[in-house]
Amino acid sequence: MNNIDRLRSAFAPAIIAAIALSAALAATVGALRLDGGWILALAAVAVAGGATAIWLADRTGPATRVVTSAALAVEVAMLVYASAGHAFQIDLHMVFFAALAITAGWVDEKALIANAAVVAVHHLILNFVLPWAVFPETGSDLPRVLIHAAILIAQTIALCWLAARLRAAFAEAEVLHANAEDSGRSAVDRAASEGRRAEGESRRRADIQDAIAAFQGEIGTLIENLRAQAGHMTRTSASLTSVAASASRDADQAAESSSQSSGAIGAVAAASEQLSHSVAEIQNQIGGMKTLIDKVTGAAANAQGDVVHLTEQASRISEVVAIIQNIAGQTNLLALNATIEAARAGEMGKGFAVVANEVKVLADQTGKATEDISQRIAAINASTRSTVGAMEEIARHIEEASQCAGGIVSSIDQQRVATSEIAANISHVAQSTRQVSDLSRRASEQTRSADQGAGSVAETAVKAETATDGLAKSVETFLRRLAS
Repeated sequence: MNNIDRLRSAFAPAIIAAIALSAALAATVGALRLDGGWILALAAVAVAGGATAIWLADRTGPATRVVTSAALAVEVAMLVYASAGHAFQIDLHMVFFAALAITAGWVDEKALIANAAVVAVHHLILNFVLPWAVFPETGSDLPRVLIHAAILIAQTIALCWLAARLRAAFAEAEVLHANAEDSGRSAVDRAASEGRRAEGESRRRADIQDAIAAFQGEIGTLIENLRAQAGHMTRTSASLTSVAASASRDADQAAESSSQSSGAIGAVAAASEQLSHSVAEIQNQIGGMKTLIDKVTGAAANAQGDVVHLTEQASRISEVVAIIQNIAGQTNLLALNATIEAARAGEMGKGFAVVANEVKVLADQTGKATEDISQRIAAINASTRSTVGAMEEIARHIEEASQCAGGIVSSIDQQRVATSEIAANISHVAQSTRQVSDLSRRASEQTRSADQGAGSVAETAVKAETATDGLAKSVETFLRRLAS
């Protein structure tokens, strides 16, 4: 809490007391002089109670300052209203100016303006609405209102200026006080610091002497260690050079072997690729042969059907020949009967007998011809049956050949897949071998770099040993000078 806050905290009870006193006066005068004065008394108490409640909620806040200043002006206005018609009414206007002066205790321009605004509104409105509530005369008196307003404005301006100056003075005083406190603390701190520095300087000198002695022993040990490490580094670099040379030779041999292996595997990969192409070509040819066998199988099946049909037709011809033989037999029998009847007829039947004899001869020839046809048809049937059997045997063999061809196609396809996988694996092996060869070459190059680095390490070790000797001499000289 700063100085101005402390001032406002001390002033707050005073303005609350002034509001309470004004409310008590307004309520008492109103109750004694006015009809219905209790209403005015209640209003005065209500205004005072509201201002007090706000003050209790926030003792010095902006809202508290503005509300209490306005409430004080309202209480004075109620007191002037309660004294309406009395000779002292005009004199009570002085209380407005006193209340405005009291409000300056907040050191807040807004509080002063709030109080003055309430007074101005009160005078202006009531001068036209209820003139008797402001001045003893019954009529409005604007010039008097303006005079009061001018005085009020002048007082408000003066008090606002004073409040601003007081607030600035308080702020400046706080800054000066803070600076003075800071300066005092700084002086004390500097004095204490000087004492500590002198004491520390004394201790530091003793510590330096102790540190010189300790440093001399430690630096001697360190230099000896550096010499030992430099010697060890020299021996290690020599060993590293030998190992690097051996590793370089091994890496070169590995690179050469990997290169030869890569060439051999490349040849195997090419042969595998060629084998894969050959297997694919064989598969295509076997596939074409299987297709041809399938066509031959279809043609054989068709021929077998034709032969079976031929057998059926030959059987039908045999039936027709049998019918013809039957007819020839009957014709021969009729010719015999006709010859017998012609013989009975004697001379008259000779011509008919000749015809009957011719018919009989033709019937005999027909019988012989049909018998010959039957024999030939029987031979055809035997041949067709033999042909059908042969065709069935051919079809069976062709089917077996087709199945074998299918098996060959399947086997060759499996062989093609296996050959492709072998070719792919060989290709991967060739790629891996090339990578191994590249890595071997890189290892050889890195080994050579390590060999060169080992040589650099050896040179650095020699330089480090020389520098260690120089450091030992420099430290010895420095310690002698520091001790003196």
